[in-house]
Amino acid sequence: MAGGSSDAPFKKRVARRLAAVRQRLGISQEALAERLGIDVRNVQLAEAGSNLQVETIESYATAFGMRAEALLAQLSIEDAAVSPAEYEAADPTPLLSVAEPKPRGPRIP
Repeated sequence: MAGGSSDAPFKKRVARRLAAVRQRLGISQEALAERLGIDVRNVQLAEAGSNLQVETIESYATAFGMRAEALLAQLSIEDAAVSPAEYEAADPTPLLSVAEPKPRGPRIP
């Protein structure tokens, strides 16, 4: 993931997800650091959203016994929600265009 302010909210949500899964699995930051072969400070930084790279997400997922795609796909609604300030700062261009639903004929009982 490239650094920059535009992806900061996403990184924060992913960081919260990493910490939540670790906690749900009952793994301490120290134990995770040992599994990953890194210093515990790196785990703390990743869970704060700093230095969060694709490779970090893949490493966490492997340590949790899951695929990175599954880890990211399970972002909860709370994690995915944005604050009003994040919404106001977001690009107003919609990601997908949704067509208006076609009118249906009268329902026959």
